[in-house]
Amino acid sequence: MLESDYLEDFLQTLADAALELSHSEGAGLTLQRDGRPLTVVSAGTAATTLDEKQYGQDDGPCLHALRTGEELRINDMYEETRWDDYPTYATACGNRWASQTGVVPSLKDGFVQAAGRIQLHVHGATPRRRQRQQGPVL
Repeated sequence: MLESDYLEDFLQTLADAALELSHSEGAGLTLQRDGRPLTVVSAGTAATTLDEKQYGQDDGPCLHALRTGEELRINDMYEETRWDDYPTYATACGNRWASQTGVVPSLKDGFVQAAGRIQLHVHGATPRRRQRQQGPVL
């Protein structure tokens, strides 16, 4: 899947840290390779299941952020109207909030440059309160 165990270990450490620092239930890293999204690593619950749902319908918050580079924060999936039935599916899986942000979009002479954009996503069961500033979760 990845070109070196060292890189995979680093990315897994990043996902584990995101899970802990964001006080979320799940975290994952997605990249686009050969035009297709791929969950590289995940930590906690449901990240892979939620990603697979998005891959199946070719739409969702992770794919949106991956394709556009836009940072997203969804405070309550019950109020979300984008991405077809994904919000309903996510809430049925026990996930009420999500945040997506780009991570190291390019490195010179390295794997990431060849792979393209990497996207970090975290999610949780308890809706987040609205905040005035929509900064990153991490």
